[in-house]
Amino acid sequence: MQEYWHVFLLEGVGYTLLLSFITVFFGTIIGAFLALGKMSRFKLLRGIVTAFVEIIRGTPDPFAALFRLLHPADNDSAVFKSERVYLYCDFAHY
Repeated sequence: MQEYWHVFLLEGVGYTLLLSFITVFFGTIIGAFLALGKMSRFKLLRGIVTAFVEIIRGTPDPFAALFRLLHPADNDSAVFKSERVYLYCDFAHY
């Protein structure tokens, strides 16, 4: 196993970069729609978007991580398994 550490390291870096790009892409799209909703002339839409943003903004990070841990999109993926280990380790700091 020790002779293959660089393979695992490169695979981990690849997954990290892929997830980072996907997150930035979808975060930008969702953020743009939320920003447009907050600037809307329609009070109902503006109120719904404002409530959503305030609820999400008020959620502590450990709760969000716990929610992701308990409700995964794909239980069998290697990415999820490594994320689960990271989240368990991360909760030890709180």
